[in-house]
Amino acid sequence: MCHVVWNVDGIGKGIMCKISIIMPVYNKVNYVEKAIESIQKQTFLDWELIIVDDGSTDGSDKKCDVYGEDFRITVTHLKHGGVSRARNFGLKMARGKYITFVDGDDCVDPEFLEKLYIPDQEMIIGGLLRVNHEGGIVAKVIPLLYGEYEITDVAKGFYEEQNDSGIYGYAGGKLIQRKLIEEHGITFDEKIPLAEDYDFFLKVYSFVKSICFRQYAGYRYLQGTVNSAAALNDFEIDFFTQIEIQNRAKAFLIEKASFGDLDKIIYLRIVTGYVYTILLINKGLKYNEFLKLSDRLKELVPVVTLEISGLQKFCITLYDRNEKKMLYLIMKLLALTGR
Repeated sequence: MCHVVWNVDGIGKGIMCKISIIMPVYNKVNYVEKAIESIQKQTFLDWELIIVDDGSTDGSDKKCDVYGEDFRITVTHLKHGGVSRARNFGLKMARGKYITFVDGDDCVDPEFLEKLYIPDQEMIIGGLLRVNHEGGIVAKVIPLLYGEYEITDVAKGFYEEQNDSGIYGYAGGKLIQRKLIEEHGITFDEKIPLAEDYDFFLKVYSFVKSICFRQYAGYRYLQGTVNSAAALNDFEIDFFTQIEIQNRAKAFLIEKASFGDLDKIIYLRIVTGYVYTILLINKGLKYNEFLKLSDRLKELVPVVTLEISGLQKFCITLYDRNEKKMLYLIMKLLALTGR
């Protein structure tokens, strides 16, 4: 069981235990009670729950406070600063040997922690269920691997599996040793509103020596909720940052000698799509600004794929040949025609 100690910096209740569960909450009034109670029902008892209210304005904060009466649960309120800031604050408060994340609109099955916890493993990755508002299962995401693997072996199929299922980027369904995170100063990038969890775990994978996989899906990831990053439109997404995340994944694979031909195809397809999207979003720029944009893109993505078709292929071919003036004229034409 958890045992209570005083935290020298005065943050939280200072519960030392096996697993620290970090739950960021922002305007999840319709879901947060179910999320918290799913933790309270765990068959594995040695845990603490750190709820970080990210400046909710819909009453979620008050609902969270009620559960703060449970000695295993710490509730903290911040001014709104985003999910990454909330998770980072939770990481500072955590006292468990392992860290896991459960969002305020998701929930977990009663045996979730029990089935995921494996003593002395650096990191454990399980699956998850993507569910709708009625509780129906939309998709079941399970790791292809089972058992313990060195990170060099994990890297061999990493990019393809991540592209197919997103398994390595989900915040939920994972346990990580807290000392690994703290020793290497790993945090969530608070400037990223999309794929911040994938970015975080790419940092983890760079330092972890082995991963143990469980073909168990006890994390229920609710789709289509308010304030979800998936609801962002193209103009709200920093696609330059998305390219940098893909470049980080590529660097990780190269470091592990696992960036093969298929990985290169996947990588080029993804970043080429981002390049085209950035060009379209900025098609109304003035010429000098467009040149700066093009130069910045070229630094990040010097090589693209031409295994595409239609207007995208025409524009990307101009980009590939560095024909900036012609590319600018095409973009201006698209802007004038409203395409």
